[in-house]
Amino acid sequence: MIDTQAQMNARRSRKKPYKSWLKDGVDGGPCSMQVVVRWLAANYASKWCDEGEGRIPKKQLLQEILDQLDHVGIRHRLAKDVASKISTLQSNYKMAREWYDVVGSQWRNAGADEAEVKKEVLRRFPYWDELHAAFNGRSTGSASTATRTITTTTTTLIPSSGEALPLTTTTTTTTHDKHGPMAISHIVHQYNLDPMAVFKNMSKDPITKTKAAPTASNVVVNAASPADTSYVMNRQHQQAAATAAVSVATAKATATTATATTASIISLSDNSQALIVSTATTTDEPISVVAYDQSPSLSSCGPESPSSCTIAPADSPPTTYARHHKRTRSSLLSDDEEDDDYEDIRSPSVSDDDDYTPTIREEREKTRRVRAKVELVKHLLDTGCSKEVIAAQLKSCP
Repeated sequence: MIDTQAQMNARRSRKKPYKSWLKDGVDGGPCSMQVVVRWLAANYASKWCDEGEGRIPKKQLLQEILDQLDHVGIRHRLAKDVASKISTLQSNYKMAREWYDVVGSQWRNAGADEAEVKKEVLRRFPYWDELHAAFNGRSTGSASTATRTITTTTTTLIPSSGEALPLTTTTTTTTHDKHGPMAISHIVHQYNLDPMAVFKNMSKDPITKTKAAPTASNVVVNAASPADTSYVMNRQHQQAAATAAVSVATAKATATTATATTASIISLSDNSQALIVSTATTTDEPISVVAYDQSPSLSSCGPESPSSCTIAPADSPPTTYARHHKRTRSSLLSDDEEDDDYEDIRSPSVSDDDDYTPTIREEREKTRRVRAKVELVKHLLDTGCSKEVIAAQLKSCP
């Protein structure tokens, strides 16, 4: 027992003590996060995302960042720590950008100030002002093999009594360089509201009107009059869940270069529910990374159920957001907490080096488990299980 205790104490003493990325500045100098953010703001597009023949290896770029850290007296960071932090920043910027394009547009349509939208974006991603231009401005005219993911999400209203009604069908096309799937500049959102759903909604609810959001994403949503707060909240709730569904389906399909399916049910304030089913499919094709196909993808839905939808572009996979809140939670934490709670999502562009192979295996295992849970949810929904039963089943999964 004494030997065992001694071994445990020795292991504890060897463990590297945690040091906050925000509080490790030396003699009033910049902290680790400030150094990394400044380097990304200046070099993300030109160096980190460069895939040309003369590109600088990622190991060398990481060493360049470590040299800058060393210059300001910070010597406890490793290359893998910096790579992980860059990947986390990319991931959280992507989620904040998706929120800004989709939910932020709905907030503006409902009468919110741009300042309110910006405040919420900064709460989700505090480095938006410093990194938005770099993360959003990556562009190159070189042709390369790219991965294109088409995700289709259908939201169906399930009233407490009566026939279920498909509310909206949205199609998102995501195109990205195969070596840089986290580059937000390769994401093109195209949301198409089903005409039949628009007509039925307008005939049932006289306060409903259709608006085109004033953004480059061409988001088309239903907006209610400011007086009907409950209606706006319901729509925001549905849109947020649909956005999460798109994010999860696209991420899983992209990670496996295959298809992915998710489904979820959310409760609304008027004692009704909304079923959100999302499908995503990923294919590789040689394209120019700046030649985006921005033609709208047509979709048609019958009034019966989401299963009656036919999607013109491709055979899409079903997806909804069952566990997106776990990732989103990290973006809602304070800066001091984020280092402990952010998921270590590593960019495939970093994984070219052998040092990151164990992390790739871990991420693939996570993806496999998520896919298994998604299939379980789909099966339980098909068999008519309640959301309480589904939640219990998911809780029992490893």
